[in-house]
Amino acid sequence: MKFHLIAPLLVASALTFSCGSDFSLEKTTTYKGKVVFADGSKDISLELLVDGNARLQGLYPNIAEGTWEKAPTGLGYGKGGVKATFDGMKDKEGYRIVFMLQPSDDGLILADIRGRLLKDKPSTLQSLKLKENKPLLKRID
Repeated sequence: MKFHLIAPLLVASALTFSCGSDFSLEKTTTYKGKVVFADGSKDISLELLVDGNARLQGLYPNIAEGTWEKAPTGLGYGKGGVKATFDGMKDKEGYRIVFMLQPSDDGLILADIRGRLLKDKPSTLQSLKLKENKPLLKRID
């Protein structure tokens, strides 16, 4: 009998944690927020275009061009996340930055930011340490 009382709770909790909202984009959308690193903060602007291209401003001196796609964040969230990838040059060394984003009612939550150098031997993506975890990038209409 106890199994019947617990089973609905287990099913409800599994559905709550495994189902994420599916991200969709009908028009070019801009998201803005503050990302706080150990050595300071950056006000960033992330623009996602309907064609799968993306622009990132504020993290580096120049605007970074990249791409975005629907992808699971792999950080305890279900499907429906967004991965935005940017390659750029800094001090003549190539680098890649990847934003793992999760949709929320007000915009996108930066679930993880990963980086790697692209010089001689490409390294693996490493999560960058944020002083304030999971900042919200608010949708600007």
